Amino acid sequence: MSETTPPVGYARLEDTDLGQNLKAAADATEQSRQDVAAKQAQVALDAATAEAQRILAQLATALAQAAAASAETSANGVAADPAGYFSHEFFDDFGASIGGIRADGTGVEFAGFTSATLPDGTVRLTRTDGSGSFVDLPAAGGVSVGGLTLSTDSATDYDLGIEDAFGNVRVISPAADSAGGGGSGTGYFTTDRIRETDARALGRSAVVARQVHTTTQRPTADYNHGLCYGQSLARGGAADYILGTTPLYGCLMIGESVRSPGGTAPWTPGGTAQLQPMVATARIGQAPILTEAQVNALPADTGVDGDIPVEAMWRQFRAMQLAHFGQPDSWRRPIASSCGVSSKSIEDLSYGASTGFFNRLTTCATLGKSLANAGSNGYAAGTYCVSVVPWIQGEANYSGGTADSGVPIATTSAGYKGREFQLSDDIATYVAGPGPQAAISQPLPPLILTYQTGGDFVNDLSDPVGIGQAQLAAALERPDRIMMAAPDYPMTDLYGGHLDANGYRWLGCHMGKALFHAHVLGRPWLPLHPTSIEVSGDEVLIGFHVPAPPLVFDLPYVVNTATDYANKGFGVRDDGGWAGLLGVDIVGDATVRLKASRLLAGSVSVSYGRRVDCGGNGCLRDSDPTVAADSYVFKPGTHMAASANIPALIGKPYPLHNWCAHFFMPATRA
Repeated sequence: MSETTPPVGYARLEDTDLGQNLKAAADATEQSRQDVAAKQAQVALDAATAEAQRILAQLATALAQAAAASAETSANGVAADPAGYFSHEFFDDFGASIGGIRADGTGVEFAGFTSATLPDGTVRLTRTDGSGSFVDLPAAGGVSVGGLTLSTDSATDYDLGIEDAFGNVRVISPAADSAGGGGSGTGYFTTDRIRETDARALGRSAVVARQVHTTTQRPTADYNHGLCYGQSLARGGAADYILGTTPLYGCLMIGESVRSPGGTAPWTPGGTAQLQPMVATARIGQAPILTEAQVNALPADTGVDGDIPVEAMWRQFRAMQLAHFGQPDSWRRPIASSCGVSSKSIEDLSYGASTGFFNRLTTCATLGKSLANAGSNGYAAGTYCVSVVPWIQGEANYSGGTADSGVPIATTSAGYKGREFQLSDDIATYVAGPGPQAAISQPLPPLILTYQTGGDFVNDLSDPVGIGQAQLAAALERPDRIMMAAPDYPMTDLYGGHLDANGYRWLGCHMGKALFHAHVLGRPWLPLHPTSIEVSGDEVLIGFHVPAPPLVFDLPYVVNTATDYANKGFGVRDDGGWAGLLGVDIVGDATVRLKASRLLAGSVSVSYGRRVDCGGNGCLRDSDPTVAADSYVFKPGTHMAASANIPALIGKPYPLHNWCAHFFMPATRA
């Protein structure tokens, strides 16, 4: 049967919540079957291990008895017999012979068993009835029982382990490395340990993919507002050009621009307060909007505000949403607004700050609701909600100091995270939510969709990548309200911090992709980040949540140059300070191994994205094949920087691989 497009208002089963649930149930059933099989195999291995340990214990006892017997030739039922078959013979309490040490030095015998030394030096203990090999003592060390090998090989990172014929290892006693107190092993991770870590990491990611997100307002109204908030990056600051000048997918804005011409409270639209098709606009500060020709006439070093991430966010979301549901552009239209204020800390943008900037959100939302409910500029009257607040801020907090409102600027991870939690709560309470104080009454609060601050803005004033770690932790600890779409360090920029027009669009596409997962597929979105960090000796093993395996090393764009770093962005710190890295390797679909220049002692932590290591960047990403709605554009002979001429990108959709979030996290001892 040929595939056909369903009529408007209908959807294929696989595109519906029911279809998704049925698929999830089938996946869960298959996973359960695999889990049962794995458990059965585990039970069998456990039984074999227990039997081997029992036999080895008996053997050890017997050998100990033999050693004691050879030292006492005339006591405890052991007699010397130089002229006989045994040089020493062993007797039980009743005087019966139970074995002995052969006079010719070829081995020992016990009742029912005999030993022999093989050409390679292995001592083999076999049944005297010829029924097969029972125990081998290899010359290289260890004991083999029934196909299982008990190893104390110094080349492994365990003191005692059992290995089967296929190389699978069950560790009985892990090695104690010198950093952990005892032992002299190098502490490196075995292939089996790496595979185990990789499987656990992939398993955690599979669980995330099956979870359901239902705690924020989905864009189910006739008009669905996205209120972008933050500092200059939330306004398209220093983009230096405008690219998204064609209205697409039914997206709207209020007035002549997504960006308010004023940078102070309250938020005011440029031009007439009415709904308009969404387009990117250019301006310098609060001056009038510039045409493309006027922008091109400006000196090359003139900073111009241009494309804004929220514009590309809605285009990406709509391209995926409309294709998913098979609906026209007029269905559930989005509205884009930027309420950000340049150079401001989270303290100055918070509810209750003397600056009053928070009121820009309520003013903009109230105006959006009135236009939607009454109808505007030919757009029919309809229902309204605030479904998402893109939060793009963090640069000012990396700098520290005192806020305009007179309070200290939070620079620690814990301090910033607490303020982000409070901001999220205040948006739900005073801007849009179910409570009586909300300017917009709606069943659920909007999703707080964040990015992660990177590049030249990163520093270590208080904590390594303190603000970035806070942004990641907020998303991990409050996934019901906050989701981090992506870090911004891989995208193109002009000054090592502010993105250029392509970079802002690129970031916006990442945000739209994450929003689609949350508000259409109903799945929580998490960025690429560590889920386990273990240290042993001089090595660190990191398992990651990877949205689309496998992991890949790639080159982020620093300004407009693809740039590599020897440490790929990683750093390791222990009680002795920051250690050098001799190696950084991807060793699984979701696992990275670091090798330090020395044994790691005491408390160990791992960083990714420190400025001193990699300029606030990094080289680790996944393999997400999602196609961006926008493509990289270069216009020669315009105000765009000549360095934006990147043949590898021009004319192609922005790559939407998920890059690793900056982090600073403790490791545990393996």
